[in-house]
Amino acid sequence: MFSSWRYTILMVLGLLPISCSGEGQNLDLASFNQFSFSRVIELPNCFEPGDLYTLSMNQGSGITLTFTLLVATDTEGATCIITTTDGVCLVESEPFERVLTEDELAEVTQQFQNIEIAREPDELCGSGNVTLCSEDTFQWDGVRATTDFCQPVYLRNAFEVMSLLEELRDATAGTQQPSGT
Repeated sequence: MFSSWRYTILMVLGLLPISCSGEGQNLDLASFNQFSFSRVIELPNCFEPGDLYTLSMNQGSGITLTFTLLVATDTEGATCIITTTDGVCLVESEPFERVLTEDELAEVTQQFQNIEIAREPDELCGSGNVTLCSEDTFQWDGVRATTDFCQPVYLRNAFEVMSLLEELRDATAGTQQPSGT
């Protein structure tokens, strides 16, 4: 589906930092009240139906996971989020919603206990050769970071966090319909 492989390819090509330079800090954000992920798509050839578009997790009695996907449509007049290079119109799905299992909660807690935030742009940004597929934004309550490593605050371990979010998406796929249906 996404894009974990796309991050890997970009890292191998040297387009994403493997070991980031500059000031940064590790944060324990496992006790969040609200987490959100959103995406602004920049390049059409980087996405396909089924890729994550938005995701949120909210504390309550357990953690409620809500997410939307990019889905293909042939509905005339649809407002495409992006049209792929082969002409497929991608739109946002109806939201999916469920409560995390205890095992998933443990995975989220483990991953969110070690969030690596850089506090200055990566040195790669000065090269002028940086083109991102999207700018993904992650927010834990008041802590916000993006995948755009040319920004002053970016998520160094975005690959690992994104992999976790995709695992949560994949665990839902096929087990339920969007909550709006």
